Amino acid sequence: MKFEGSLEFILSSISNEIRVEVLKLISREGPLSFTEIMERLQMDPKVHAGKFGYHLRMLIEADLIKADETSGKYYLTPLGQEVSNLIYGIEDVMRRKKNEMLVRTSRLTIEPFDRKKIVEALIREANMPRRLADIISKEAEERLKKSQIHYLTAALIREFVNAILLERGLEEYRHVLTRLGQPVYDVTQTIKNAALHGNPSPEIVHSTAGDAVFEEYMLLKVIPRTIADAHLCGALHLNNANYWVLRPANIFHDIRPFINGKIHPDGSGLIFPYPKPPFNLKGALTIISCLLKNTISYVSTTQLIPLLNVFLAPFTKGLSR
Repeated sequence: MKFEGSLEFILSSISNEIRVEVLKLISREGPLSFTEIMERLQMDPKVHAGKFGYHLRMLIEADLIKADETSGKYYLTPLGQEVSNLIYGIEDVMRRKKNEMLVRTSRLTIEPFDRKKIVEALIREANMPRRLADIISKEAEERLKKSQIHYLTAALIREFVNAILLERGLEEYRHVLTRLGQPVYDVTQTIKNAALHGNPSPEIVHSTAGDAVFEEYMLLKVIPRTIADAHLCGALHLNNANYWVLRPANIFHDIRPFINGKIHPDGSGLIFPYPKPPFNLKGALTIISCLLKNTISYVSTTQLIPLLNVFLAPFTKGLSR
């Protein structure tokens, strides 16, 4: 049958390693000229042009690639794209079966490398079009295979992807994909320096590392780049950068609703089940103390109570000096 003959010819056309690499190359990088394809495959046009031309004709006759009449560059046909995806899928299955390219993930697990996870991450985190994400993931996979890395981590894969994005001029996507956190050396120094500077508390070390992450997040994601650059070069100073996205620097309390018995000073009603106004100065100060203790973890610098003496004055009547 004609279909069977066509299928047989397609399978025959991808039975050669060079032709397979041509399909994968065009799938990753888009339309390429005769010379560009040869250069990418590290073939000498002066020596291998005739042999390479034969391989391209095989792919053209199988309707896997075509040449653009205007630019002369070769591109994948819809059938060629499907065959290319099939090749990548087969390679992925074979790699998993052999337990090649095991990845240490950020979830503290070891899993076989899966190119589709790069695609999904690019779409989810950077809102990248699927077609472009697929191209980037294929190039990352090829580079990882050629590098023959023995200890592969999710962070390292992200570095490969970010490098590819920069090379392609896709800096906005790379900016979004930046991974927050400190280098291993910096974390090691934080641990060592804590004891040397008289701060051996594990909580302080933990807090210092966390502060670095949230300061990076503020500079990369929250504020405009011009402001971030001005902060980094010292043109302006953003105080408490580590708490910028979590806590305000100062809180001004209006204590009237609390001492009037309209709002629970602890915010939940657990300590003061029924809000009611205090009867004396001690009761008023207890409510204020509860309020300040309850909100201390929500402010980075200062809590202020304007006109405190005015609002407490009614509770001082009859008190001796």
